[in-house]
Amino acid sequence: MIVQNIYHFFSNFIAFIGTYISNDCSCWIIAAIFIIFSVKFLPNWLRLRKSLKKANLILSSSKSISDWNDICPKIEKLPYLGDYWSIFSDYVYSETENNQIQLRSIHDPGEFINEENLYEKNINTILCKAIPGILTGFGLFFTFIG
Repeated sequence: MIVQNIYHFFSNFIAFIGTYISNDCSCWIIAAIFIIFSVKFLPNWLRLRKSLKKANLILSSSKSISDWNDICPKIEKLPYLGDYWSIFSDYVYSETENNQIQLRSIHDPGEFINEENLYEKNINTILCKAIPGILTGFGLFFTFIG
């Protein structure tokens, strides 16, 4: 009895969807997925891009090692990047060699400031990776309905 009710429900549901969905509706569904993706992805991506550009500008404007103490607070205030820069700057030390001061680090900056930390943790990459599967599923679904 339960199996018949489930079968009856799904057959009525598919008939309902097949009746009210046209070719134009699939375009609206794809457009809705694109809009949702854009709303969730673009603002964070634009803020991350802006932070990286500001950090690049700050680093390229410094001319000497003595600017290090001025650079660190500026970059630490940047969204998405500041925390990782703060951790990295804790491992930077100065060393005098041949009467010149040089900055050295125990760790490579790429250990802290990398794609995983900046991109994957701050931008909804799970949704980005799922969109091809969602669109494929819709394609199969609408193929068998209409």
